[in-house]
Amino acid sequence: MKVALGAFACSCIEDRLGVDLPTGLEQALRHYVRRLGSATTPVPFPGFAREQDSDGGATELELPVEPEIEAALVKESRAQSVPMEQLLNHAVFVYLADLDSSGGFRVPA
Repeated sequence: MKVALGAFACSCIEDRLGVDLPTGLEQALRHYVRRLGSATTPVPFPGFAREQDSDGGATELELPVEPEIEAALVKESRAQSVPMEQLLNHAVFVYLADLDSSGGFRVPA
């Protein structure tokens, strides 16, 4: 899956999880998709951010993502009428917020 992640999201992952950006991003996407199927669904993409451009300096990665994860992300992107790039950045922030609120749990790779 081709992923474009904004500079701010990249720096947040690196600050919180280390320099292995692909692994941190993979953990964030898995976590987000698990939350989509749970009783505690993540907050939707914020309305105020819908019209904003990405924060610039996007890093593009080719990330090996399980077909089920990719399909769930595509479905959610369509359901929220949000471009995939914005949804993926949102997924990172949801993951990092959950890490902070739970005292730093780690999602198994």
